[in-house]
Amino acid sequence: MMMLASTFLLLTSLAATQANEFPETPKCTIPPPPLSLLPPLSDCLMLVNAIAVIARMKRDTPQVWSRAPPLPDHGIKLPSSFSILAESNQCEVVVDTISDDVMDIFPMDRIWSAVGVLINECLIQHGTERPTLGTVKVGPKQVVVLKLRQKVRAGIGAGVGSTFVHVNGTEVALTEGTLGSGIDTKLAE
Repeated sequence: MMMLASTFLLLTSLAATQANEFPETPKCTIPPPPLSLLPPLSDCLMLVNAIAVIARMKRDTPQVWSRAPPLPDHGIKLPSSFSILAESNQCEVVVDTISDDVMDIFPMDRIWSAVGVLINECLIQHGTERPTLGTVKVGPKQVVVLKLRQKVRAGIGAGVGSTFVHVNGTEVALTEGTLGSGIDTKLAE
């Protein structure tokens, strides 16, 4: 329970400090999907903490975010999925571009910030509506889109760029693998 409270405070302060980084607010899904299609808040808070660990490990190294094959250690091939490989964790963030021919360059901490704002705006405090999912654009060019959703199937991207991190003393894997074909990842408007 203490982790949830401290993470909520982190997300609230993150949303306030990152307001200038996001010219548009997250687009929360209206009407909200059935509760059975929402990932648990605790799962999403664990995921945002895991992404924060990855962002700290990569420091401020700019990454190329594109559907084109990136240079080794200097980019992320999109679409990609961030999720914890534990079967019990149902929160997933899909990262994609708005079209095939665009790219942007920014460090991983922008992804962490955007996921925090997305969870805060849509899943935690969506006005008078009940919790919901959503999307948000991130990066200087605003061509990279994050989509918060319930995990489609466990282990997407397993073995492709997986990174093991420790969250609250537990080893988990955060996937950065490219999504396989046949999965709905279209994030364009």
